[in-house]
Amino acid sequence: MLDYAKRGLPAALFVRLCEDRVADQEPTWHEYGVLGHMHAVYSAATQLFQMTGMDIRAAAALHDIGKFQNLKRAFSLVDRTGSPGNAYYNHEAVSADFAQGAGLQLADCLTIRLHHFAYLSIKDQSLIIKLRGDQENFLRWMLLCAADAVGKGWTPAQREQRSQIAEKFERLSAIFHYDRNNPVLLTALAAVREWELPEVPVFTGRQTHSQPAEVRQPTPRFN
Repeated sequence: MLDYAKRGLPAALFVRLCEDRVADQEPTWHEYGVLGHMHAVYSAATQLFQMTGMDIRAAAALHDIGKFQNLKRAFSLVDRTGSPGNAYYNHEAVSADFAQGAGLQLADCLTIRLHHFAYLSIKDQSLIIKLRGDQENFLRWMLLCAADAVGKGWTPAQREQRSQIAEKFERLSAIFHYDRNNPVLLTALAAVREWELPEVPVFTGRQTHSQPAEVRQPTPRFN
C-alpha cells in the first residue's frame, strides 16, 4: 500500500498518511489511522486464511484503498473540525473498482464493494440479493468483514458494533442453512467477538511489502 500511495499521492499527503493519525480515520470507530487499519485488516485476514483455508488477503489489502482518493479533503476537515466527516463516503465502491483493475477475482471485488453492510442497516434478504445468493460470496464477505472489524479495534462504539456484526453473521448463516458449527462461521464469530487488534509498524514510507500474487500494480491516480 505504501508503494501505491507513494506513486499516486502528492508528497505532503503521503507524509501525512504515513503519520497514521487516528483522527484522520475516525477515532470513534478506529484505533489506528488509515494505513494502520489497512495493515491490521490484512494481518487478521492472514490469520483467518491460516485457520479456514479461505484466502481473502488480497481483498483485505485493497478494501479501503478508495479512501486514498479523498485524503486531501479528509485531512482538511480534520484540521478544521477535528473529524474527517463524510470525506470517505463511497470508498467501498472506489476500492472495488480499483481492485478489479488490479486483477482481483470478481468475488473479492464484490465483497470489497459490500463490506460496509456488515454494520450498516440493511434487510438480510436485500444483502443476500446483493451477494447474488451465492454461498461462496457470502463466506468471503463474512471473513473480510470479520477482518475489517478486528482491524478497527475495541473502541467503545466498536464493542457494541462488533456484537451486532456477529449477530448478523449468525442470521445470514441460518438463511444459507449453514450448520451452527460450520468452522468458517465459528472462526468469523470468534474473530469479531474476541480477537485483539494486531500491532502495526511505524510507517515511514521506506517499508516495502510483497504483493499477493493475484494483484497487479496499476499506476494509481489519487488527488
